[in-house]
Formats: sequence, C-alpha cells, structure tokens
Amino acid sequence: MLYSPTLLTSITLQAMTILRVTEVKEPLIIGKFYLVPCVTMPVDIEGFKAGKPIPVIGDLHADPSLGVSQLHYHYDRRFIKPEIHVGFVVSVRVCATGEEIHPKNIFWKRRKCYCNSLSLPDSFCPILEAEFGQCRLINRRCPHKNIPLNGLQPDSDGNVICPGHGLKWNLATGQLVSRFS
Repeated sequence: MLYSPTLLTSITLQAMTILRVTEVKEPLIIGKFYLVPCVTMPVDIEGFKAGKPIPVIGDLHADPSLGVSQLHYHYDRRFIKPEIHVGFVVSVRVCATGEEIHPKNIFWKRRKCYCNSLSLPDSFCPILEAEFGQCRLINRRCPHKNIPLNGLQPDSDGNVICPGHGLKWNLATGQLVSRFS
C-alpha cells in the first residue's frame, strides 16, 4: 500500500515539522512546504530533467474503463512551479528502440506548495459519474482510484474536485456531486 500507516507521518527538518500532504486536513497553505510523493524518470520529461523529483498524486494505475490502458501517475500540480507546463499524467514512455521507460518508485520529498486548487479536463467525468454515482468517500479518498483529497480547497458548498480524474465530492456528506446533470 502506497500510504502505509506504519510510515512516519512527519519529519523534523531545520527545527520545523513538515507534514505529509496525505495527512493534511485543512486546505494547503501556498508557500508552505510539505512532504509529497514523487517519482523520477530516467529521461527528461515535460520540464523535469532526468532523475529529478516529479510530484505525483495517487498510485500507478491504468484506466481501462476510460480507454487508457497505459500505466501512469497523475502530476500533483499543486507542487509544480507555475512556469513549468506539464500535461496530465506521468506515464510509461516508449523510446525509439521500443524499450519501455518506467517512472521510478515513489519516494517522499519536501516540496513547496504553489496552489491549493486544480483545474482538470472534464472529458472523463460523465463516464465516471455514471460508474461512481452511488459511492461515497472513505477517509477523504476518492473511491475511483483511492486518491487522497486532503489539502484541497473546498468550494463554498464544501465540495472538492478529485485531482486524479475530476470527480466532485461533498466533504461533509461524502456523496458525489454531479458536474454534468
């Protein structure tokens, strides 16, 4: 399990406590540092040099119900400098020789928060809303891919949008809120 409860929950660094982003209950504070899950790629990718930490959210997965069979992580754009323009996912790459290039295992890295909300493409939401309409949040995690919703800024109705695939959830009731009805 990626976010094991047996792992340390925070570290003390330079006389201050840095929390894991997965354990934050309130919206993230812009400019503050958090421990963030990261991966590396052995090649340059979308503004990141080979071997440099890339902040991600959620586990390595595929989305066959959405027509995406390639394994991928989602960028956690909250911890990427605004001048770095990235796509939606960090995925397995295929080089010119046909060899697959995989992201390296997740590790925790101290990263600065640059924003506390995310905008996502809407293209997958109608399919997922139909599939997950009767589900509820469990421990502030989206039931689609178990992505933590901790640290997201709720809207005025107490709703957050999952940074993985764009499902909208009410934090108080745990219910899915349709974005397309």
